Amino acid sequence: MKTKLKKVQYLLVLFMVISSCKNNEPQEPSLTPANTSAHSREGLARQLKAIEAVPLDPRVSFDRNPYDHVGALHNLGLESLVSYIRSKKDTTRIGKSRFLHEYFKREYSVELQEGYDLALETKIFKDYRSVYRELSLSPASLTFLDAISDQIEAIKTLDGFATFKEGIQVIEEKILLAKIPENEKSALLVTASVMRHSAYYWFNFVNSDEKMETMGLLRKIAGVITGIAADGTSALYYMFTRADIFAVLDDAIGMSEICGFYTGGFSYW
Repeated sequence: MKTKLKKVQYLLVLFMVISSCKNNEPQEPSLTPANTSAHSREGLARQLKAIEAVPLDPRVSFDRNPYDHVGALHNLGLESLVSYIRSKKDTTRIGKSRFLHEYFKREYSVELQEGYDLALETKIFKDYRSVYRELSLSPASLTFLDAISDQIEAIKTLDGFATFKEGIQVIEEKILLAKIPENEKSALLVTASVMRHSAYYWFNFVNSDEKMETMGLLRKIAGVITGIAADGTSALYYMFTRADIFAVLDDAIGMSEICGFYTGGFSYW
């Protein structure tokens, strides 16, 4: 009986991950990645230089990943967004988008493009792994992404960050040594950093916020899993198709808040 109950609970979590974060889903748009030849090492180097002062937290950082400041800034931006929503009681898409754009402009003098990529959101809402396969990634990179996804979907408790971090770092070590195109390697390392930091944020969120006490265990786990998967997939897409760290952060933070927060059944008030 206990075994059957655990199986039912796990299937419920997976169902929540796939379907619960849908929010005004548009009709079946197509997703067409941009030409990956637009990658610019010089542009990436300038952006990394601009964020190198972002502090790294030893509880979550991985010093072998040269893009770890991206994940660290992701969490600062996500925390700032959640604080804004709570203080201004603004849960509108346009309000949240405007806040993030003003945040990056104020802190890093970056002008970001207005609007949401609803086509990408739809793909992630339906099956985030399908986004991997619509990008022109090598078989080796797809194998790494499947391994990362397996780590996400293996989360079954609310005290599993240490295990998740260890598993992701093992994969990151393999990516660093892999003979794959450099643009794919940078996209995978940014994705891993964002997912690792996102996991740290959401595990702490569900265990420390007083509003979380009334939420059921399975709903909380679904929020953690979905928050990580959604913003990590968004990070991969924008890093691979545009090689723009601030575009990565803008969309990933927004996706994490929408999917993680509402899938988890959390409340701002």
